[in-house]
Amino acid sequence: MITILYLVSSVTISIFAHLYFDYTNFKPGIVPYLVFYWAYLAFVYFNRKKFNSKKNINYYLLILASIPLIGSEPLFENDHLRYQWEGKVVSKGYDPYQYAPADGKLKHIQFEKKDQIGFPSISSIYPPVAQVYFSLFGRLIYKTSLIGFQLINLFLVLGIIFYLQNKSVPLWKIALFFPYLQKEFINSIHIDLLMAVFILIAYELKNRNSFSKLAFSFSFLTKITSLILYPFLFLKKITLKNILLLLPLFLICIWTMFPHGQVGLIQFSKHWLWAPGMPSLFTELLNLTINSAKTLSLIFFLLIFTGIYIKFWLEKLNQEMAITYVLINLFFFVPVLNTWYTVLILPFALLTGNIPAMLYVLFSTNSYLQWNMPNQLFVTGMVHIPYVYFLYVIWQKRKVK
Repeated sequence: MITILYLVSSVTISIFAHLYFDYTNFKPGIVPYLVFYWAYLAFVYFNRKKFNSKKNINYYLLILASIPLIGSEPLFENDHLRYQWEGKVVSKGYDPYQYAPADGKLKHIQFEKKDQIGFPSISSIYPPVAQVYFSLFGRLIYKTSLIGFQLINLFLVLGIIFYLQNKSVPLWKIALFFPYLQKEFINSIHIDLLMAVFILIAYELKNRNSFSKLAFSFSFLTKITSLILYPFLFLKKITLKNILLLLPLFLICIWTMFPHGQVGLIQFSKHWLWAPGMPSLFTELLNLTINSAKTLSLIFFLLIFTGIYIKFWLEKLNQEMAITYVLINLFFFVPVLNTWYTVLILPFALLTGNIPAMLYVLFSTNSYLQWNMPNQLFVTGMVHIPYVYFLYVIWQKRKVK
């Protein structure tokens, strides 16, 4: 049954990618895709008792079942074009942090999809390890490069499935996330998966401190979001040695990403809101400006983050649950929540059995409604309703105590 579900999801996503592939207009395919997505989730949930958790997954069959996704055009996406472009820029010896795609100095670099790159006037926002990763296929043509990244992500996805199965996560719960993993990471090749895999390695190697910190360093230098987990991985005991590890990581980012006046990361995040939680409530209900909403959300998050860390430090919260709690709050308070961001919480959600965290990953796919719905509060509700359930669960636990 697990292989059939994987195949059905794989084939359906590849069909959607064929029918609704359009860089200029994502809207037509979003509702049909979400109808399939939620119908699939309902089917798996209501048939969960039919799954045989003692049966091993045949990974050779999953590889075969993934074939329809390989070479399919990324659905509702153009991030992959940025990855491929920056890979070409690095391969040619240019600095992606200095030159944006629209910069005339790079007009001699050939890339057939250059006109479809998002935010063409903004230089790179991705750290150095990501740039090395992008450059792996930097000298190849578009389609070949895309297939290369899809194959890498296929094996990373299968690795996560294998890891979760070996941690005795029920198969039906793993199957719930097949469309999410296939669409966002095999079809759409988002680099967040690589960041999450490095974090998972850092977590698993926690008893081998040096290797764990090396894996964390690769995660941070793939995408800086993972920085938020550093205290929960390495600062159970606050020592100067543990704190000083961050210094070279920051220096690498400053040295590579911020030597120029045009800083892509700052430009990119300046005014953007996408499927936000708390920032949306501030802007829509209190009529605050975007900047004010972002500032207040950051203050609230830092207060909550501090509280979670103190409970973790006092050993009132274990490591897995502390990581889960802090990521749930991060997703609610950030101004931008794309569905692929939530892959960072996925392994910990399944390892802890935390239902609000699992729901956050599943509901985050509703963020695509941002393309179709003018009502920001509706989108916020469709994406962030798991946070309300999270607060309810916390309140119930306190009530029992």
